[in-house]
Amino acid sequence: MPTYLITNRFPAEFKPSPDAFAAMTAWFEQLDSHLEDRGNPAFSRATLGSCGPDSTLGGYTLISAEDLDEAMELAKSHPLVRLGGGVEIGELTLINVGKELATPRPAEAGADYQKTIRANAEPKALFDALTTLPGLAAWWTDVTGSGAAGGELRFSFDAGICVIRVDEATPHASVRWTVTECAFLPDWVGTRPAFTITPVDASSCEVQFRHHGLTPDLECIDMCTRGWDHFLVSLRDYVEVGQGSPRDSDADRARRA
Repeated sequence: MPTYLITNRFPAEFKPSPDAFAAMTAWFEQLDSHLEDRGNPAFSRATLGSCGPDSTLGGYTLISAEDLDEAMELAKSHPLVRLGGGVEIGELTLINVGKELATPRPAEAGADYQKTIRANAEPKALFDALTTLPGLAAWWTDVTGSGAAGGELRFSFDAGICVIRVDEATPHASVRWTVTECAFLPDWVGTRPAFTITPVDASSCEVQFRHHGLTPDLECIDMCTRGWDHFLVSLRDYVEVGQGSPRDSDADRARRA
């Protein structure tokens, strides 16, 4: 389940008090298993950019939720919202651990398939490859439909059609899908492939891919792991040199031989 950061915005005249502490404690208890980190308050602070003239940084909390909509629903009861402050909510992408870059961990029971690729391409090129029909076909497989948010994509495979709902398509940043139909691979139904695009420098990006629900517990995990390992490299090659290795390409047939 994804982790979401909630940043607390104190109202301008806010003063810490036992009642405020009790209200936060009650909210933490209400979150139950969704609470991952109570966080800490920030009383010495500064701002950069536009942070709103009537509030100040108050601290943070980490919660888990299935998606941004659920995270927002959980945050609606945050005490600061009722007190005239506010919160900001965003899904965290694991790039760093402490002072170091995160390193892939060995697959564990229940762990989603994840892979990060680095491409010498701009974010727009990667986003287009994930949302346009020609782009998707160039690195994965033939497809019809719409890659825009709220759209539906119908991907063609040797064994049949896989239908995917586009839950999010934030330009140049994030693409999230949910598999709604896949008769030849029922393990995929309800799983949620997600791509997060992060600029590294002026000419390259990282794509963090996570297929939520594709875990070692599923019968298809070995086949699907080999498939994603191949097609994510195909995505990188397509945005870098204009030539991927989609389904039925020579490279795809060779890996399945």
